[in-house]
Amino acid sequence: MSPDLIQPLTTCRIRSLSEENGTSSRLAQMGILPGVKMQIVRTGPFGGAVEVALDHGDLVALRSEEIEGMDCDIIAMPLTSVAVTKGTYRIVSLAGRNGFRRRMEELGLTEDARIEVLATSPAVLVRVAGEPVRLGRGEADKIVVEEASDGRP
Repeated sequence: MSPDLIQPLTTCRIRSLSEENGTSSRLAQMGILPGVKMQIVRTGPFGGAVEVALDHGDLVALRSEEIEGMDCDIIAMPLTSVAVTKGTYRIVSLAGRNGFRRRMEELGLTEDARIEVLATSPAVLVRVAGEPVRLGRGEADKIVVEEASDGRP
């Protein structure tokens, strides 16, 4: 997994594990195997330890190097992780509290809404229902998206 995707709310399905230094056997003993879905819960300071939630309910702390060595299919990620400047995405969830959810709803950013990412720097600019919406980095961090599978805007 790319180091820039190791941030809270990123969800992926593991395809394969790194074979370096017996890492794969240690991860397998913890229940981290190909096919398992994992979500990053939080990251430690300076890129050290990373807490992940596995789809079978376990919370595990891993080193960032171990996660970087995994080959993963990204399922969902925060809007700020979108590497391309253009593309269509579906909002999977909103990670903020009620005030944040109300503000996003007023802007048309609700779960299952389709958005088009126009720019990611310096601010995040998206198009929702034909209208451009500018988001701050903090707001975009709380919006979890996946690539739109059917290509509808």
